[in-house]
Amino acid sequence: MAIYTALCAVSVLLSLWAVQEHAALDEPVHWGTYRETKWECSVGRYRTCASTGTWTSDDNVRVARNVAFDGFDDDDGAHHHGVRAGYRAIDADGHGLPDRVYDADDIDHVWDGSAVVAFFAFALAVVLAGRWGDLQRTTARLQRALRSHKPA
Repeated sequence: MAIYTALCAVSVLLSLWAVQEHAALDEPVHWGTYRETKWECSVGRYRTCASTGTWTSDDNVRVARNVAFDGFDDDDGAHHHGVRAGYRAIDADGHGLPDRVYDADDIDHVWDGSAVVAFFAFALAVVLAGRWGDLQRTTARLQRALRSHKPA
């Protein structure tokens, strides 16, 4: 039962986060230029890379240092001359600066991944409950309870 509870809790939390991120699509995007200062890749079975750098607003008023960049999928990292990137207020800290910025292609799809994982976490809970017999026992218990409360 703990496994179902954990999977459903993950599903609910990710769903709430996805709804919050999707609702934030109405917020304006703060655009600027991202310049990479560090490119790190993990060594192992699945190679993942992370880009960290500095983001400067278009009006040169706001500067965020050591921000992560979400948008590159090549192995070379960002171009050091800079790329267009932005964030919404929901991604900002108490000072109004982000800890992550997104390229123009990814900024409207931040919520997608969470929604997909939430769905699969819930689906996995249902499949496991069915496979381990708990779904059938719960269904039978509910049917007995409904029959016993049926008016004569």
